[in-house]
Order: sequence, then structure tokens, then C-alpha cells
Amino acid sequence: MSGYMPTTLRNVNTLGGTRPGVGMRGASSIWGWLHFLGQKWLKHRKIARDAAWLRNAPAHLLHDIGLSRDEIDRVCKAGRKDSGQEQ
Repeated sequence: MSGYMPTTLRNVNTLGGTRPGVGMRGASSIWGWLHFLGQKWLKHRKIARDAAWLRNAPAHLLHDIGLSRDEIDRVCKAGRKDSGQEQ
């Protein structure tokens, strides 16, 4: 034994069985999941907002975009099968 005592925090492991940095990877994983769930919530909120707007839209606007009232929920969730094609 040389009697060397590590003095930097990088050499001192206070958690015992874990490697340095594992806690930060776990925290970033949690933040990643929170971001992912937040994005999913925002997407569902946007779909609900758009569907509510289309349900209350005047008939002439729905006619202009080629949409009937009974198709609103399906189109907001899944999109249109004929999007981009002229009829």
C-alpha cells in the first residue's frame, strides 16, 4: 500500500455498489419518459381540439374540405385515405 488517498469526487464512490454516473442516466431516462408522455398528451389534446372545432364548424366549411359530420372522429384520429388526390 502506497498510502495514496483519493481526493477528487470522481474517485470517491459514496453509493457503494453502483458506478459513478448511474444516477444521472436514471434521471435522464425519467426526463426522457416525461417528455415522451408529454408529447403524447399534447398530440391527443390537439386531436380533441381539432375534432371539437370541426363538430362546431358551419356546414359550408365542412363541404369545402369535403368532410361530412359523421366522418369527423375517424378523420381526426386516422387521417383521410384519399388525402392529396383529386376526385
